[in-house]
Amino acid sequence: AEDPARDFAPSIGRLVLFCTPNETTQVRVDTGFGTGDSVSVHYDAMLAKLICHGPTREAALRTMQQSLSACFVAGVASNLDLLGRIVSHPDFNAGGIDTGFIAREAATLLAGQGTPSAEVLAIAALATLGAEARPPAGDGDPHSPWNERDLWWVNANARRTLEFSDGTETWPVAVARDGAQWRFQIDNDSILGMATPLPDGQMRVSLNGGWDGVLANIDHHVVTLRWQGVTWRLSLLDRLEAADEQEDAADRLVAPIPGQVTQVAVAAGDCVERGQVLVVLEAMKTVFRLTAPADKVISEVSCAAGEMVQEGQVLVSFKVVE
Repeated sequence: AEDPARDFAPSIGRLVLFCTPNETTQVRVDTGFGTGDSVSVHYDAMLAKLICHGPTREAALRTMQQSLSACFVAGVASNLDLLGRIVSHPDFNAGGIDTGFIAREAATLLAGQGTPSAEVLAIAALATLGAEARPPAGDGDPHSPWNERDLWWVNANARRTLEFSDGTETWPVAVARDGAQWRFQIDNDSILGMATPLPDGQMRVSLNGGWDGVLANIDHHVVTLRWQGVTWRLSLLDRLEAADEQEDAADRLVAPIPGQVTQVAVAAGDCVERGQVLVVLEAMKTVFRLTAPADKVISEVSCAAGEMVQEGQVLVSFKVVE
């Protein structure tokens, strides 16, 4: 449970869904975690060890690649994609690597995901529509027409737009019914798709007639997908909710993860500059220096050195400029 894109910072939180491959004579999984468990700030971030055996290194690596593709972590960031790139790298396949391997091959192994393809966005939309189609627990007959989310309108073809974001960019997906399937318009791409849900977050997806397997989970508007060895975490945007959160975030500094405050560098009334370190937080042997988002005046400091804080807890408040 660590994020290679953030210098391997530990990721803390609840495992909304945690899947590992079935054990065989060639595959062994050592883990103490399961779906619903929490990754705590007090322990190492190790979720599991995957051990694969084969008569040759090549056979063992093939087994490991297949086993990694069956793993899924939703709720916290993980290094699954990095592990997949490592075991697929020709230098690792050849053996004889050393401790400088990841640093030397960082451009390949630690490369960012980039922009999600139209296919990825269509899959995210299918996962969202599938979640909407499931009636809330205890909501009576699951086959009741009142629980349908198929956009049926009288004498009209209903359309809607789903917006997905990675926190930096936003991608709209226009959605409309097309017979028994959905048609997605993403920029200049038109994709006809449908999906069949399976247990443990698995989903069979058809995109323009071609079927493939996907691992997917939706929790609190966060869509986590694992497809073709790549994990995507996309937020389903609610414009009104996002506007409220952006307004609130401008006036406060919050803890990004649970941890212990080791230093508070400001006090109420101080004038601070953009980028100035305000609070230092330590979690799982990693130090986080939290800085001012802009030139601000401190209104209140709500934490103290030595205090344990939770993710999202307000640490510093800024004065509102009228």
